[in-house]
Amino acid sequence: MKNLTYLWLIGLLMPCLLVSCNREDLAEQREYPRLRETLVSSVTESGATFQSTIASPGRAQIIDHGFVWLRGSNGNILTDFTQSPQQVERLSLGPLSGSMTFEGKATYGLLRHTTYVVRSYVVTKDGYTVYGHPVIVASQGSQAPVITQLQPTTASWGDTLTIVGRNFSHIRGNLKVLFQPSEIEAPVIHATATTLKCIVPGQISFKESAVTVQTLLGSTTSPERFKLDDSKPVLTDFSPTSANSGEFITIRGRNFIGDSRYYRVVFRGNDWEYHTVPVLEMTPTQLKVQVPELERQHYTIRVDRVNAYGHEVASATAGGQFSLPAPRIHSVQPVSNGSFTLLKIAGINFNKPKVILAGKPARIEQYNSTEILVDPIDGIFPKPTSPVIVEVTSGGQVSSHQTSLTYEAPWIKRASRGSGHYPEYYSLRAHFSMGAYAYLLYASNPGQPLQMYRYQMSTHDWSSQPSLAIPAGSSSEASAVGTFTFPDKAYILTWAHYQYPSAGMQCWQFTPATNSLRSVKAPDITSASGNYMCTLGRKGYLLRNTQLWVFDEAQESWELRRTNLTVDPGYTQSGLFALHNKVYALYTNSSNNITRLYSYQIDTDSWQFESSFSLPVSYSGIAAYTYQNQVYLVSRKGVYTLEPSTGRLEPNTLNRGQIYNFQAAFQNQKKLFILTQESDFWEVSPE
Repeated sequence: MKNLTYLWLIGLLMPCLLVSCNREDLAEQREYPRLRETLVSSVTESGATFQSTIASPGRAQIIDHGFVWLRGSNGNILTDFTQSPQQVERLSLGPLSGSMTFEGKATYGLLRHTTYVVRSYVVTKDGYTVYGHPVIVASQGSQAPVITQLQPTTASWGDTLTIVGRNFSHIRGNLKVLFQPSEIEAPVIHATATTLKCIVPGQISFKESAVTVQTLLGSTTSPERFKLDDSKPVLTDFSPTSANSGEFITIRGRNFIGDSRYYRVVFRGNDWEYHTVPVLEMTPTQLKVQVPELERQHYTIRVDRVNAYGHEVASATAGGQFSLPAPRIHSVQPVSNGSFTLLKIAGINFNKPKVILAGKPARIEQYNSTEILVDPIDGIFPKPTSPVIVEVTSGGQVSSHQTSLTYEAPWIKRASRGSGHYPEYYSLRAHFSMGAYAYLLYASNPGQPLQMYRYQMSTHDWSSQPSLAIPAGSSSEASAVGTFTFPDKAYILTWAHYQYPSAGMQCWQFTPATNSLRSVKAPDITSASGNYMCTLGRKGYLLRNTQLWVFDEAQESWELRRTNLTVDPGYTQSGLFALHNKVYALYTNSSNNITRLYSYQIDTDSWQFESSFSLPVSYSGIAAYTYQNQVYLVSRKGVYTLEPSTGRLEPNTLNRGQIYNFQAAFQNQKKLFILTQESDFWEVSPE
């Protein structure tokens, strides 16, 4: 054993007086302690004794000294000691003054038949660590750990438990703290040879547990039992008793023990509605939490302490109720958002609000407790500037505000089901527009004349017109086949479904100036479905599948043109429009939404394929209209601009509302008015 005392690091030829120091360059000529070589005076199965001598104490106060060692005998020893401290074992002897020689016995951290590199060290008050020469030691082992005390013996989840004893380790990776009998491992947050600190794990649920410490040399179990404190938190009061979502309240009470991560505060509105929030700050007598998003006016509050496995202890409900304050609207202002208007509602106490705007639930874009930004797309605005009522519901309480709103958007809902402007529960039989007016023809009861409603598109006014006396028997079950208009007259084609004998197709000339109606010759068509109509000059065109009928207004006669139009299987007609002395037909394949465009050359009486494009169509097809040499196509997705010759289709004004199918479309210069299957009436303004 004596020979081991003077083993030197092989190949180390450095002078023995100084070895290393860190923190500052030696060129500063600062006086610091200097150590001679590290010696090993004894090696036994219970540990090893190390010695070292201070060659020069320097002028700095020594606040700690001792020995460090790590496993192995190769590599850059200085680098290993200074850059990998988590792998270095340590024997700390504390402050040193006067003595030039020191000694220490390491009874832990040394495995049997294992080689270690050992160095002495001193630490100065001004932050220097100086190391002595290393020496290699072949260890014979060291002692197992011993627990002498737990501090405290009673704690809760997340508390810090201190374990006092000996022969532990400075290397946390060499240690395990286990709570028996389930061997639940506790995170070690601090370690020395005599003291360990760990976090009481959230997984334990036993009232009492033995605590075991494992090191590389063995294990030991505490002589006293650890007791889990699962006593209930006690609530006394909280303040404020009314606050907005996102604000903070303080809950007072006692027995708030352990780690705040294991606490949650429960806001309960009823048996099935509750909201839990974490604790932000905690003392033994106070908790601070943030109010969650709540919908009701009143809530009770309780505090739960729960571990990682769901084991829970809950407080009794705090006395009194927590309340959301009543909302209050201060102002309503339009806000431009590019091509459409948003609405900013300013006020106070907006907590998870719901907004009713112009009779319809509004889409909330964003909100906080003092401001709500809504999209009015679903509201009803009969005129460009309309009086509207805004209602904000928050916490089960309502605040109302009436204002006049000028709403601008590409799609504006001017009327809706139940608004009283037209009989949405009757059956729409025909529709057409002439100049600034749109006309809707409804069938009410069997045998009754068609009811006419007129909409002045420039002033946005509805009016009920005298009944249109299409004879009883045909009007009772008549379906609109289509309409086309000239500057002073409209022609309405109807089909009588259930008249015996069937009257078949009928054509009616309507003159709005005199509200007169007369029957004219109808085309010889044997079905009411699949008919699309448009006007070009003083002639009307009706396309049914691939058959083209031409109506001459002057002669009030129909002619079936024999043309060359053929369409592939799977494509059905979806629209018809006229532009530049041509008639264009649209055919759509509903399985892939591919639409093909064909043009009819009037002078040659022939059709030719123009282009194809993809467009989601409505059940009612595609509403096509033209304005100033521009073609617009309307589907349930929005308005698109079409270049007929190339088939280039670009979104113009996409609809942000809920439109699934439209029944009718009217044009007034560039604007379009759409009546949907859901009885909503929209004004559309392409860009």
